[in-house]
Amino acid sequence: MANSPDFKDYTLPGDIEDPRHATRRAVSMATAYSRFINPRGLESPFYGPWNNILCSLIDDADEALSVFPQLMIYRLRRERRPSDAYSTSSKASKAEGNTDQAIPDFCIVSVVCTHREGQQIPPLPTSWSLLQIPRTDIRAIVELKQAPSRNLKTESRFVISLDSQLLLAKVQLRSQAALVFASPTYRNRDVVLCIAVSGEWYSWRLFQRTEFNFPEKIPKNFFYLQKYATGTASESPLAAGAQTSEGKNDEGVGEQDRDKKDSEEDVENRKDEDVDDNDDDVDSDEAEDEIEGEQGDGENEADEEDKKESVDAVLPGVRPVQRFEGLSHPILQAEVANIVDAWPERGDWSGWIRLGTAASNQSFYLMNQFLRDLQYGR
Repeated sequence: MANSPDFKDYTLPGDIEDPRHATRRAVSMATAYSRFINPRGLESPFYGPWNNILCSLIDDADEALSVFPQLMIYRLRRERRPSDAYSTSSKASKAEGNTDQAIPDFCIVSVVCTHREGQQIPPLPTSWSLLQIPRTDIRAIVELKQAPSRNLKTESRFVISLDSQLLLAKVQLRSQAALVFASPTYRNRDVVLCIAVSGEWYSWRLFQRTEFNFPEKIPKNFFYLQKYATGTASESPLAAGAQTSEGKNDEGVGEQDRDKKDSEEDVENRKDEDVDDNDDDVDSDEAEDEIEGEQGDGENEADEEDKKESVDAVLPGVRPVQRFEGLSHPILQAEVANIVDAWPERGDWSGWIRLGTAASNQSFYLMNQFLRDLQYGR
């Protein structure tokens, strides 16, 4: 299928190979948004459609490129490589505890395969027991957060809700990208694609190795504190001083300043609270109800509306589903005439993008080019 020169109609390679991919994606996305299936608006049901998207995105890439949900990326604090990556023997060992690690929602990984017995690998191998993986390469990291509440009344509240969710993903991705660049396991990678997701919305960028300054001896908790590094708040396009549940009162506090203020025990305690970043215990609709309840004493606007409902109308407190699919806002990524202009500015995130739009098609084309080592940004 031929694409237009501006790639506004770009179709994911997997969708071309099998159009049912797009149908399955629509069904799984509708399921994730369903109040019957996902009444609390949790993020985990969105793994389905986004796994579909990522697999379809790399369908025309080399077979060594794969999508891994919740793959642990790590760095040994003691610089130590496996004794023999090509060994055919198996050695019993204890789990390494002195590590920096993270578990993103998805990684797109390129692997180097060799034959375990030193022979030539057949063109399309199907027996994994004969394959050995001496090296991996993290090409992309994807972090999902909750979709904005389906119960929001105004566009401005939707924008604030979406911004807060994408910001949570962005600060995690910064820390995860730093970990990839600092680990000898992935040392061959100088650029990593990062995608922050909230429901059907996303923002993306390329992180460069040169954006991070690693001390000669990296201290414990260094990568966790990347989420609180100076400038983190600028990830939010709404306000440089925006506060989130992960970074309240921490914006503007650099890594060195925080190291002075926090004892190691304090940081470890905060890490324990932050181990599971999925936020699946948070009900976005309940959170919106709490916001409305705090508007003032007495009855709020929703209560007044409920009183006017007739007995045979909708249930009290229930409003029509509103996902603001036609949102028009300066923060949104606009479609462009020249595909090169669709790359995010170096060192910055793209605007917000909704799946299925021309801007999304252009972005997916560029991601595909990057993952196939054909283009690397502006």
